[in-house]
Amino acid sequence: MTGDLVLGVDLGTTALKAAAFDAAGRCLASGRSEYALDRPREAWAEQPAERWWRALVDALGTVRAEIDTRRIVAVAVAGQAPTVVPIDAAGQALRAAITWADRRAVAEAAWLSERLGAGQVNIEFDALPRILWVREHEPELFARTACFLQSFEYLAFRLTGTPVTIEPLRGLPAWTDDRLAGAGLERSRFPADSVQAGTDLGRITPRAADELGLGHDAIVVSGTVDAFAHWIGVDLSRSGRLSNIGGTSEGVSLASSVLLSDQRQRVFGLPSPFGSGWIVGGAMSNSGGLLDWAVDRLWGRDADRGTVLAAIAATKPGSDGVLALPYFQGERTPIYDADARGCFFGLNARHGRAHLGRALLEGVAFGLRQISEILESIGGSVESVVVSGGTARADEWNRIKADVTGRQVHVPRIIDSGVLGAAILARAALDREPLREVAIRMVHDREVIEPDTKNVAVYEQLYPLFLKLYEHLKEPFRELALIGRTT
Repeated sequence: MTGDLVLGVDLGTTALKAAAFDAAGRCLASGRSEYALDRPREAWAEQPAERWWRALVDALGTVRAEIDTRRIVAVAVAGQAPTVVPIDAAGQALRAAITWADRRAVAEAAWLSERLGAGQVNIEFDALPRILWVREHEPELFARTACFLQSFEYLAFRLTGTPVTIEPLRGLPAWTDDRLAGAGLERSRFPADSVQAGTDLGRITPRAADELGLGHDAIVVSGTVDAFAHWIGVDLSRSGRLSNIGGTSEGVSLASSVLLSDQRQRVFGLPSPFGSGWIVGGAMSNSGGLLDWAVDRLWGRDADRGTVLAAIAATKPGSDGVLALPYFQGERTPIYDADARGCFFGLNARHGRAHLGRALLEGVAFGLRQISEILESIGGSVESVVVSGGTARADEWNRIKADVTGRQVHVPRIIDSGVLGAAILARAALDREPLREVAIRMVHDREVIEPDTKNVAVYEQLYPLFLKLYEHLKEPFRELALIGRTT
């Protein structure tokens, strides 16, 4: 059969996912391969780049069991960022990649921020401090480095044999000559060629094609940061559409025709990957891990998510008067409080584990509503919510989000929106079509959940208490954290 499929790859923090799609967005085959995130020291988080390649080989093995992978004519990779790996002149990785979750380069980030100007460097989103750490602490290795690559650039290099720097969003390069000069880094430490996401990089190498089971004529298309691929995979070309991506953390992003500015810097705007408009939002630190905690700590290791979610679904909205602050890992948007912690409020003797589990899910939904209201307060319009990622598989959580926000919640047919977003980039490059038109054709709803008016009324009463609870506990959280740091 002639080639007619594209392959999307999402290189995540602990798993790689790959799926083959037809032109209408139907998934014909998919594969997944999990791997470890190494923490050799406190604040370090590394992965050998070869681990990513082996995961891609494994995932494609699963895909090959379902379809003839020679039908795949284009492939694009989205990946975790900022995650950097140095390679030598022969293309070999010189050390484990320093991932986005790594915090060893805090001093380098502070130094670079002084050089470039206050507020110019955020270790959460900037690759350069990690490179500066290598220069400072591993000078011999740094001297042998031919170029630094991000995760999705590394897999593109393994597929094509040619290193390139990929601009993940138009107008948002990973590094510029001015920033490199400010950091004291030579331009020669980075690939000579720079391309935008969605660019045809040429054919796959015969060696890579044979290892993956792909045809030798398949083209490789430049991908992007995984979060940006998610935006493409849920079609955030539509103004007023709010994306809620749930996994280890929770992304909340609104498509807007104009740039929304928040003087308090609770949310931030980036150019839309669709070429016009903006995406404005932020990231919450707590999401799927809360459900895992409930399964493990409240139900026990023999329980599973299905059992826990069924118990939560059988519990009344509002958790019979229990409120939860879900800040187990501190919180980013919108409170930016690393000292915040989890808290259950309103407990009495009649409450059980299902009340606590539901309260946690409701707490995350309250956080979603909080960000949504901030976006509206600065001029945005939230018309509907589209969920994706691992937590979108939890139907009850999707219903809670509809009732708490009072908005329709769209559940897409393809939950792994990063994989689909990468595939849409590949299809648009292959067919030479505008990205927006391809996304409209390939993104489809599986279900649309309408808010239940009775449940909405319950949450309208509880939401103000949720906001007050954090304000009253903010100072005690700080004091508790101080005690923990001094004992």
